[in-house]
Amino acid sequence: MALNQDMYDYLVTISDLTDLVSVNSIFWNDFPEGVVTSVTYKMISNPRKYNAGSVDDTWQRWRFYINHASKVTCKAIADVLTQNLHEMGGDIGGTIVSYIAQIDESDPNIREDLALYEIIQDYSINKH
Repeated sequence: MALNQDMYDYLVTISDLTDLVSVNSIFWNDFPEGVVTSVTYKMISNPRKYNAGSVDDTWQRWRFYINHASKVTCKAIADVLTQNLHEMGGDIGGTIVSYIAQIDESDPNIREDLALYEIIQDYSINKH
Protein backbone atom coordinates (compact mmCIF):
# COMPACT_ATOMS: atom_id res chain seq x y z
CA MET A 1 0.00 0.00 0.00
CA ALA A 2 1.18 3.55 -0.66
CA LEU A 3 2.57 5.65 2.17
CA ASN A 4 -0.23 8.21 1.75
CA GLN A 5 -2.89 5.66 2.82
CA ASP A 6 -0.59 4.09 5.41
CA MET A 7 0.03 7.55 6.91
CA TYR A 8 -3.73 8.03 7.27
CA ASP A 9 -4.07 4.60 8.90
CA TYR A 10 -1.35 5.63 11.39
CA LEU A 11 -2.68 9.12 12.12
CA VAL A 12 -6.18 7.92 12.99
CA THR A 13 -4.72 5.66 15.70
CA ILE A 14 -3.24 8.64 17.60
CA SER A 15 -5.88 9.32 20.26
CA ASP A 16 -4.40 12.73 21.21
CA LEU A 17 -4.84 13.75 17.57
CA THR A 18 -8.34 12.33 17.11
CA ASP A 19 -9.40 14.08 20.33
CA LEU A 20 -8.67 17.37 18.50
CA VAL A 21 -9.48 16.42 14.89
CA SER A 22 -12.16 14.04 13.66
CA VAL A 23 -10.88 11.10 11.61
CA ASN A 24 -13.21 12.47 8.91
CA SER A 25 -11.11 15.66 8.85
CA ILE A 26 -7.74 14.04 8.15
CA PHE A 27 -7.02 14.11 4.42
CA TRP A 28 -4.36 13.15 1.95
CA ASN A 29 -3.68 15.89 -0.60
CA ASP A 30 -6.66 18.30 -0.34
CA PHE A 31 -9.52 18.91 2.03
CA PRO A 32 -13.11 19.46 0.90
CA GLU A 33 -14.62 22.91 0.91
CA GLY A 34 -16.40 23.79 4.14
CA VAL A 35 -14.14 21.74 6.44
CA VAL A 36 -13.06 23.87 9.39
CA THR A 37 -10.69 21.75 11.45
CA SER A 38 -8.37 19.58 9.42
CA VAL A 39 -5.02 17.93 8.97
CA THR A 40 -4.03 17.57 5.33
CA TYR A 41 -0.77 16.03 4.14
CA LYS A 42 1.00 15.29 0.89
CA MET A 43 4.38 14.32 -0.48
CA ILE A 44 6.07 17.38 -1.96
CA SER A 45 9.31 15.80 -3.21
CA ASN A 46 10.50 12.31 -4.00
CA PRO A 47 14.16 12.33 -5.02
CA ARG A 48 15.82 9.35 -6.67
CA LYS A 49 16.95 6.49 -4.50
CA TYR A 50 20.35 6.80 -2.84
CA ASN A 51 22.32 3.58 -3.17
CA ALA A 52 25.59 3.35 -1.25
CA GLY A 53 26.66 -0.26 -1.37
CA SER A 54 24.15 -2.25 0.65
CA VAL A 55 22.05 0.80 1.59
CA ASP A 56 19.08 1.55 -0.64
CA ASP A 57 17.20 4.48 0.89
CA THR A 58 14.44 6.74 -0.33
CA TRP A 59 14.04 10.14 1.33
CA GLN A 60 10.73 11.84 0.73
CA ARG A 61 9.62 15.27 1.89
CA TRP A 62 6.07 15.46 3.21
CA ARG A 63 4.08 18.58 4.10
CA PHE A 64 1.30 18.73 6.69
CA TYR A 65 -1.25 21.55 6.82
CA ILE A 66 -3.03 22.03 10.14
CA ASN A 67 -6.14 24.24 10.09
CA HIS A 68 -8.38 25.35 12.94
CA ALA A 69 -10.48 28.36 13.91
CA SER A 70 -8.50 28.68 17.17
CA LYS A 71 -4.81 29.58 17.10
CA VAL A 72 -4.23 27.70 20.38
CA THR A 73 -5.91 24.51 19.13
CA CYS A 74 -4.10 24.77 15.81
CA LYS A 75 -0.80 24.80 17.71
CA ALA A 76 -1.94 21.91 19.94
CA ILE A 77 -2.68 19.79 16.87
CA ALA A 78 0.74 20.65 15.43
CA ASP A 79 2.40 19.67 18.72
CA VAL A 80 0.65 16.28 18.69
CA LEU A 81 1.89 15.63 15.16
CA THR A 82 5.44 16.56 16.16
CA GLN A 83 5.32 14.28 19.22
CA ASN A 84 4.13 11.34 17.13
CA LEU A 85 6.17 11.80 13.94
CA HIS A 86 9.50 13.51 14.73
CA GLU A 87 12.36 11.02 15.29
CA MET A 88 9.98 8.12 14.70
CA GLY A 89 10.81 4.92 12.92
CA GLY A 90 8.99 1.65 12.45
CA ASP A 91 5.65 0.60 11.06
CA ILE A 92 3.46 3.43 9.75
CA GLY A 93 0.19 1.73 8.94
CA GLY A 94 2.00 -1.03 7.03
CA THR A 95 4.96 0.85 5.52
CA ILE A 96 8.31 0.37 7.26
CA VAL A 97 9.94 3.75 7.84
CA SER A 98 13.56 4.01 8.95
CA TYR A 99 13.37 7.55 10.28
CA ILE A 100 11.18 10.66 10.23
CA ALA A 101 12.66 14.08 10.94
CA GLN A 102 10.67 17.29 11.28
CA ILE A 103 12.54 19.89 9.27
CA ASP A 104 10.27 22.92 9.46
CA GLU A 105 7.20 24.37 11.18
CA SER A 106 5.57 27.73 10.55
CA ASP A 107 3.95 29.92 13.15
CA PRO A 108 0.15 29.92 13.13
CA ASN A 109 -0.95 32.26 10.35
CA ILE A 110 -4.47 33.35 9.55
CA ARG A 111 -5.73 32.20 6.16
CA GLU A 112 -8.13 34.95 5.23
CA ASP A 113 -9.62 32.92 2.37
CA LEU A 114 -10.70 30.28 4.91
CA ALA A 115 -10.94 32.42 8.07
CA LEU A 116 -8.79 29.76 9.79
CA TYR A 117 -5.39 29.57 11.37
CA GLU A 118 -2.89 27.37 9.57
CA ILE A 119 0.42 25.82 10.55
CA ILE A 120 2.58 24.13 7.94
CA GLN A 121 5.00 21.37 8.95
CA ASP A 122 7.57 19.67 6.74
CA TYR A 123 9.00 16.22 7.47
CA SER A 124 11.71 14.19 5.80
CA ILE A 125 10.78 10.50 5.71
CA ASN A 126 13.36 7.79 5.07
CA LYS A 127 11.93 4.46 3.97
CA HIS A 128 13.27 1.29 2.42
